[in-house]
Amino acid sequence: MGRLPVVSGREAIRALSKAGFVEMRQAGSHVVLQKKISGRTIR
Repeated sequence: MGRLPVVSGREAIRALSKAGFVEMRQAGSHVVLQKKISGRTIR
């Protein structure tokens, strides 16, 4: 199996946003994302 690519935090947030996650809050560099699926919440 090959190695995973190195991504920055900004690139990870962009990819998760495209997958339906929304930014709930940010404290410094710590960003909390959330996604609701079938009445359940993923953080």
